[in-house]
Amino acid sequence: MQILRLAIGLVLLFVISGVHAAESANVLVGKAKPTWENLPGVDGKNYSLMDLADKNIVVVAITCNHCPIALEYFGRLKEFSQEFCGPRSDVALVAISLSSLETDKLERMKELSQRESLNFPYLRDESQAIGKQLGATVTPQFFILDKSRRLVYRGPWDDQVNQTKVKTRYVEDAVKALRSGKAPPQAEVRSLGCSITYGR
Repeated sequence: MQILRLAIGLVLLFVISGVHAAESANVLVGKAKPTWENLPGVDGKNYSLMDLADKNIVVVAITCNHCPIALEYFGRLKEFSQEFCGPRSDVALVAISLSSLETDKLERMKELSQRESLNFPYLRDESQAIGKQLGATVTPQFFILDKSRRLVYRGPWDDQVNQTKVKTRYVEDAVKALRSGKAPPQAEVRSLGCSITYGR
């Protein structure tokens, strides 16, 4: 545990990045309508956003295997999926890996999914297209699409990597607001995590 905390501290010191207006100026919250088609999942199936046509809210997690901060959130994603998602729910959760590192590719994703008993789709986007459409800059970073598939939230899951110190749950608060017909309390919050490197 101490080693993990040290690793997280080093990440925070050396590779933290945030959402900057210049990086996401062409991906506007409230207007952008990102999508994906036929992305392979750890379960051997291919997934498209169209598959979720019966869901009013889609939460997208841009994440990876190698980032210690991202690893801290898989448990929270499982808890959220258990509480908010399911065949009869109006909410879906999808995680997507973009990183070009070997540890973040599909075979290693399958290993992590099995080890962590993930209860939501974990997809691989070799093209990194969905990350660009969302304006993703770090892992983990979270995005919420409303019923019309507009991007209505971009930011962190909550306000603390240490789950015992969390005070504000941005994603849960946004989902609850959308379910009651309201806009998310905050549409965009600065995200901290491991920087995403995009290819050309």
